Amino acid sequence: MAKTPAPPQAPPPEAPPMRRASLKVRATQLGYYEHIRRREGDVFKLVAEAHFTPSWMTYVDPRTPERVTSGPEALKNHHDEMLASRYAPSGSMHEADDDNPLGG
Repeated sequence: MAKTPAPPQAPPPEAPPMRRASLKVRATQLGYYEHIRRREGDVFKLVAEAHFTPSWMTYVDPRTPERVTSGPEALKNHHDEMLASRYAPSGSMHEADDDNPLGG
């Protein structure tokens, strides 16, 4: 009696793709990623390497802690910067004009 040929075997299942080290970036200026405003200095992960935008991102060490600046924190930082420039030492480019009675 003739043997029937064995059915073809399915190829072995592929191993899941190797997970790369997380791609962390720092925002060098204001930008948007994943529907979130990213401010200068924020550190976050990219979902895909193709999402890297050199005009406003730089790669950082994967061990760098993530950081997102909240809206109130950004407002406070801006306010502090404005006050610092108003009270800058004499000789700075932000020095008040003495000829202007409104102090501007």
